Amino acid sequence: MDETELVENIIKRVYALRVQYDWTMKELEERCGFSAGYQSRVERRTKGKLRLSMLTVLAYADAFGVDVGWLITGRKPNPGAAPLDLKLVAVPHDKPKGPRPRS
Repeated sequence: MDETELVENIIKRVYALRVQYDWTMKELEERCGFSAGYQSRVERRTKGKLRLSMLTVLAYADAFGVDVGWLITGRKPNPGAAPLDLKLVAVPHDKPKGPRPRS
């Protein structure tokens, strides 16, 4: 699936949810913080010319109370999946210059 198709599918799910919840664009604006004009442009998208940021997708998921993974993929979340036990670390912003130190 390419980026255009991915965005199209997210927008279709957002539109279906808005219709299912019987929300106007103004109501979605109040829940997401996006202007009704922005939402209108999203729904009238020109194929391949609209990109959605991850923050936008997260805001939609939060507003509708749905899993962000479902909003992106259309697949149900796997409740049996074990949570990852990750230790978050800072990501360096710049690559070190010069040769890498030997271990």
